[in-house]
Parts: sequence; structure tokens; C-alpha cells
Amino acid sequence: MMSSPPSFFCAFARLTGGRQLVLAWLVLLFVSGCAGYARRLEGARTSVYGGDYEAALSTVDALVLGGESGRRSQANDLPLLLLERASLYQALGMHEQAVADFAEADGMLETLDLTPDTIGDVAEYLYSGSASLYRAPIYEKLMINVSALASYLAMNDLQGARVEVRRIEVIADYFAQRERTENHPALASAWYMAGIASELAGDRQSALRFYLDAWQIEALPGLAESLVRMADNTPFASNEAVLRARQSLGLRPDDAAPARPEGELISIVMTGLPPIRQAVNLPIGLAVAAIRADASYGLSAEQESRLARAMAEDILTFVNFPELVLHANPIHSVGVVIDGRTASAGLMADVERFAVAEWERQRPAIAVAAITRALLRIGARELIQGATRAADSGNGVAQTIGFIASLAAQGAMTAADRPDTRIWTFMPAYIWMERRAVTPGDHAVTLIGHNNVLDRSANMTVTVPASGAGIAVARFLE
Repeated sequence: MMSSPPSFFCAFARLTGGRQLVLAWLVLLFVSGCAGYARRLEGARTSVYGGDYEAALSTVDALVLGGESGRRSQANDLPLLLLERASLYQALGMHEQAVADFAEADGMLETLDLTPDTIGDVAEYLYSGSASLYRAPIYEKLMINVSALASYLAMNDLQGARVEVRRIEVIADYFAQRERTENHPALASAWYMAGIASELAGDRQSALRFYLDAWQIEALPGLAESLVRMADNTPFASNEAVLRARQSLGLRPDDAAPARPEGELISIVMTGLPPIRQAVNLPIGLAVAAIRADASYGLSAEQESRLARAMAEDILTFVNFPELVLHANPIHSVGVVIDGRTASAGLMADVERFAVAEWERQRPAIAVAAITRALLRIGARELIQGATRAADSGNGVAQTIGFIASLAAQGAMTAADRPDTRIWTFMPAYIWMERRAVTPGDHAVTLIGHNNVLDRSANMTVTVPASGAGIAVARFLE
């Protein structure tokens, strides 16, 4: 139940006629009492940490239904909730349901990227980004398509896989235009998996192009052999990147390319959870230090003046700031057992590392937004104090009440100003791959994720066609 405004605030309202301020107080108390996204997802996270994916799915299912029914707090997060549910479906081996949710969420996020959300932007500026519809960071957006592509490959649905390949191309173009792509782990693994999908579909030209793009970013497990084989007897056979791939395999320029195996089993394992965003309360001076370190960011003269007064007074000069917290005890290696023979998968993408680096790169901009909102709160405090000075009859009572009310208002606004801590909680942090030549036919496969507490495993039977490949996919939420 929402509590009533303190009596001193009501007294201040009578003195100044500030009924709107009372309303603002009530709104702020209501907003500050609303549970954030992390709180709503807490039950699902607890179930995942305990290895109970079915219970987590039940929790997220209920949240998705709330979002689909138009419940405001969950409707804003619906694309994100669909991604959470898709990840849980994938972890349970329910790939058909997973790709349906991935596709729906992806479509919603594309619309959000292109459609201005003025009300949401204003809410984000004044209070918190969680008041607007969710927008995914670019690497998170790409991981939607990579995850969906993995599920399509697991189902041997090459038509669906090629749709995801086209989506990867679109988002990669966005990368090239607006983001730094050097050494981007998610992009390298995306190109590699796009190449595998194209090769399985018989599109050699596209497979070669994707393998080249991936190789120019990173030497991923099994990629050199695939690139050299695809480039054989084509004008790309003498390409510098292909020659480097040959060299990595110990092949001279005139040596024969590796022959395509009679059959191949490709294991793709997605593990870990991304860093979560956590709101922390920092002295405003620490946030200022973040923007002072980057000449690209600054405050206006008026803001600098207000900031100087706030820091001099040292009263309620704190900012709510989002920080990243790494997931504890992730899976550190992946084993692949095929027909009783064990090998280790190679790490194909460390998305966590890039996510942290991007967050650090964006820190000055985040600090500017946090400081700007803090200065708005300080301005509101000064406005109230100015109004009480004008209304004071000379005995100082109004000023005293106004001083207390101004601090209370600023405190309430601080409590309501929660930074946006939403993130795709169950997004993969790492991708692993192992490729092995096998005979055509059915093979018993066990994929094992090793960490320091409890190993996770997934068992399946994979059919490998003659002169083709079978795909084993697992998602471990550790």
C-alpha cells in the first residue's frame, strides 16, 4: 500500500498552493515502489542457478502472458521476456518453440530500432530507461540471430537457417556503418555459422564469402580447413587470407586442399550468462570523473554552476548509476563425446568480454545522463526553496518547512530515478564448437559443460548424411 505524504509536505503545500507538488510526491512514491525487471525475473534466475529450467520457464511464461495482455510493466519488456523464454526453450532442447520466440522478439526489436519513442525517451531522460520499450544493444541483437540459427541447424531446417543468415547480413551491415567491428567475437562466430548453413544448403559461393569474413576477424576452430576447401579451384584460392589459412594447416600453396570428410558432426554449445546490470548509488563526484576523462562529453555552463553548488553543499549529491556484475563460476571448458570418444570443443566467441568493453566505452555517456538527471533533481530542490523564501512571512517557519520538503522531494526523485538495468539475462556469454569427421549414420552424442561446481550435460542422437554434416546443439545456462 502506498503511504501518504508526510505532514510537513502538506504544510508546505498549504503555504505555497503547491497541490501539483503533492501529486508529484505521490507519483514518485508509486514509481519508486514498482519492482524492476531484475526483481520480476528473480524467481526464474534462482531456478536456473539451481538447474531447474522447467521452473524457470514456468515463471517466464507467466511474465510473457502479462506482457501480451497489456500489463504495462511487462508490456514494455515483452521483447526481452520472449528472448528469455526462447533461451529456456533452447536449454530444454525445444528448438521449434525457441525459434518462434526468437523471431517474434527480433521483429519487435527491429520496429523499436526504427520507430521514435518520444514518450519513452522523455521517461528515460527524467527517470529511467525502464519506463520505455526495451531496446537491445547491437551485440545482443546479433546474438538473437546467432542463437536462432543454431536452433534451425539443430532441427536440420536449412530454409529457416538461411532466413537467419540473411538477418545476420542485415545486422552486420549496421555494425559496419555504426559500430566498431574489429575483433568482434559475436560477429566472427555469426559469419562462421552462416558459412556452415550456406555450405550445408549447397551455396558454395556464399559459404566461401562468410568463411572469409569470419577468418579475417578470428581464427576459429575448424574454420581454416573449411575456408581452404571452399576456396579450392576458385579465383580465391590465391587470396592472401586463404594462403594464411593454408599456412595455419601446414599446407604449401600448391598442396591439395583437405578433402571433404565422408561425414561430419558439428557440435555447437552455448554457455554462460552475460554480465547483469546493477544499480549503485555513487557520489556525484565519481560520476563527474568519468566524463572529465573524455573530452567528447561535457556539461553546459548552467549545469556546471549547479553542479558546483551541489558538490559544495554535499547534501543528497548522489547519482544512481548502472554497473556490470559478472556471472560467477561460468563453464570453463566443453567436452564432446561421440560414440564414446571424447574431445574438447574450442571457444568460438567470448561475448562477455566484448560486452564489458562496450560498457566501459559507453561509461562517459551513461555518466552524463545520470548527472543530468541528478542536476534536474537539484534544480527542483532549489526551486522549492526559492518558493518558500518568497512565501515566508518573516518568522522562518515556511523556509524551514520548505528546506525539509525540498530535500524530501529530491530524495524521492532520487529513489524513483532507477537506471535501466534491463538486459537479456539468459543470453549466451560463450559459444564453443567442435567438428569431427565421422561415418554417415546415427551417432550418440553427449555435450558436457565443465565448471568448478557441477558439470552440465546433454545427450542426443544425431544423424549424419553421406557427404554432409549433422549438427548437435546444446545450451547450458551456466
